[in-house]
Amino acid sequence: MNLSEISRSQLLTVDELTQRWVNSLYPVSAITLARWRRDSRGPKFLKIGAAGRIYYLLESILEFERDNNILLINQSTDANS
Repeated sequence: MNLSEISRSQLLTVDELTQRWVNSLYPVSAITLARWRRDSRGPKFLKIGAAGRIYYLLESILEFERDNNILLINQSTDANS
């Protein structure tokens, strides 16, 4: 995949990914994500720009969630319905 073919909607920042997983049965901190990047584990990521800002490919996140049985809990679900 060419970087010019990737739209912002296909990328999540570290904060967006930790927020996505905060209410899962598998919450992960930014520190854990950094360790995974260092150890070549976890979802695939890109470093973009001179500052090397980290972005995760949504496709890779979905694959990682599926492969690791990560269950996301929908906060908006009303238990009384």
